[in-house]
Amino acid sequence: MSIVSRKCGEQVQLSDDISVTVLAIDCSEVKLGICSFTNKRRKSYANEHLQCVHTTCSGFYYFPLGGSITLVVHCEMGKSVSYNDTSTLTVLKIAEGIATLRLVSGCGRTP
Repeated sequence: MSIVSRKCGEQVQLSDDISVTVLAIDCSEVKLGICSFTNKRRKSYANEHLQCVHTTCSGFYYFPLGGSITLVVHCEMGKSVSYNDTSTLTVLKIAEGIATLRLVSGCGRTP
């Protein structure tokens, strides 16, 4: 388990295949962009990875513009995003343009 703080534009690795970027922070929620590491020719592979992402957050949508497909989620404090039941990212605190996140990774990676 790791506790990390991220500003807008900064990333956290959720797994070898999935990265999470903080897209926006406001007083009550964090907008996270979840992206699979694939190239344009492997969009179906990216879709398979993103189908393994589960969230307790209130809203989410896919953003297919440009390169790889991104899953965008709006997370309030206490809500989480998990990948393949092995890694979980939970929003612990939102304050002054910084999101504090708890990363629990079953594969033993440190962000």
